[in-house]
Amino acid sequence: MCKELVTTSGVILYLFSNFTSKIKTLRYRYLAIANNYWDTNNMGAYKVFYNISSNVSSATPQSLNFSLDTSLNLTGGVDIFITHLGLDFSTTDSNYVIDLQLSAAYINSTYIQINVTSKSSVPVFIYLLGVNWLAYNRGFYNQANYASFALQTTQGSSFTLTNTSQFYNDTTMVGLYSFSISNDSFYDFQNQYNSPNSFSISTSNRNATFSLSYLVLLTYYCSYTTPYYFASNSLCYDSCPARYYS
Repeated sequence: MCKELVTTSGVILYLFSNFTSKIKTLRYRYLAIANNYWDTNNMGAYKVFYNISSNVSSATPQSLNFSLDTSLNLTGGVDIFITHLGLDFSTTDSNYVIDLQLSAAYINSTYIQINVTSKSSVPVFIYLLGVNWLAYNRGFYNQANYASFALQTTQGSSFTLTNTSQFYNDTTMVGLYSFSISNDSFYDFQNQYNSPNSFSISTSNRNATFSLSYLVLLTYYCSYTTPYYFASNSLCYDSCPARYYS
């Protein structure tokens, strides 16, 4: 690919607990978007750790409101990729019923509301909640030419994306936005990319349902004879144009 600007990105890992635990396997992913696709008024990415210190159940949902330092263009609609970033909780239920869902909505261009809800009447006490979200304007980032966004619910089964984009390990972000578990004091899930258009999840939890958000970035292919992709006109070249490099 021919590049004009250089983009760097980093990963921050947060671990927190009010008791001693063992980590069996830890996996993480990060998403970097090139500068020439980034626009401060049409895309925003945030991470928040919030001290809720309250019960969450079907009768007691929680709403977290945040004022943002950068406005987002809401004209034409906004999609939000939201996932759990961390969770510190306790439950007194003997069956360890844990059921939590995340959702988000922009109240106005600089104000977002994160909703933490549950379908279970059994309360879970949430000490600290970590949330990560990426929001983008659908009108500016045309999905057919930039990305596809969808929410699916699955429990250890494969499903197939039904649009022109492709699932690939290096262009797809998958995150957990909702889960329901009983008879286990932990949650565990892994996702696996099976082919260019499907992935599956597996878990050691009993009676578990996971809801996953996934964001797929459109991929481009250039043949070996013209291997250099030029983003400004979506063409492939045998060498980069003047003043660009590969």
